[in-house]
Amino acid sequence: MKKLLTACILMFMLIGVSSPALTQAKVMWGNQEVVKGQIGKATVVKATDLFKKQGNGKYVKVRMLKAGEAVRVFSLTSTMYYVGSSQYVKKSANVKYQVLPASVKQQFGVTVTKKSYKGMTYPQVQGLASKQAEARINRTLLMHAQRSYNSSIEVKKQEVQDKKNWGSDPYWIPYSYYQTYELKYNAQNKLSVIMYDGVYLGGAHGTEWATGYNFDINTGNRYSLISVLKNHTYDTEEYIYNKLAYDENYFVESRDDITVNNDNAFYFQNNGVAIMFTEYEIASYAMGMPAIFVPSTVYNY
Repeated sequence: MKKLLTACILMFMLIGVSSPALTQAKVMWGNQEVVKGQIGKATVVKATDLFKKQGNGKYVKVRMLKAGEAVRVFSLTSTMYYVGSSQYVKKSANVKYQVLPASVKQQFGVTVTKKSYKGMTYPQVQGLASKQAEARINRTLLMHAQRSYNSSIEVKKQEVQDKKNWGSDPYWIPYSYYQTYELKYNAQNKLSVIMYDGVYLGGAHGTEWATGYNFDINTGNRYSLISVLKNHTYDTEEYIYNKLAYDENYFVESRDDITVNNDNAFYFQNNGVAIMFTEYEIASYAMGMPAIFVPSTVYNY
């Protein structure tokens, strides 16, 4: 009982009071779709030629671009805009060039690097359009790693005490604490990170739990699951129940077996969310922490 209580306290310390691959949504810049690798666009102010570079290095005119046409730019030379497919537009007063805004570029995803705090790993972001949002996200993720480390120290202290009583037991196994993370979604101005923490305090196996961090890249604020589902929590629970009720891998016999609230870790996916359940909540220990995909059509209508 003492070990179980310790594990529960550690989970509370970490969680605190916090709130199938589908087609990627288009990234738009004005009325033009942006593609990966694009660095800007060239808008024709006055009719100008579009050239294609030949194998011998010579440029051959392909057609005339009309005033008002806009072409994607992928790289620059001192005299040319490269617009893809070996085609170029000459730099001149006839063409207005615009750099792709960082706020648009980051919709393809932001740069994420792996960091470590006293053995606890955590992600950090960089290059966001809003440095305030970047700092807020990085601070939140670092704080989780710090809490994980503090919890690992508590486990070590508990081990010292318990070893005095049970250390001579031939089946004694040292206590342990571990932490890791997964980057689950990084697109459309959303970032989803799942932080996993686990503790072993003796017995057949340890206990693991997940904390979901879902950020608005523009502000650095976190999404809560209920704010994403809006007023459709019941619809979401009904969808999950119908999906699992006849699957023998899950302990779902009635509608009441499915509860969705802000205690559920979750992460964004294309056109929906994946909602996680804790160990033993709806399945056996061997199933870990199941994540059930819920399409946005269930809650966003």
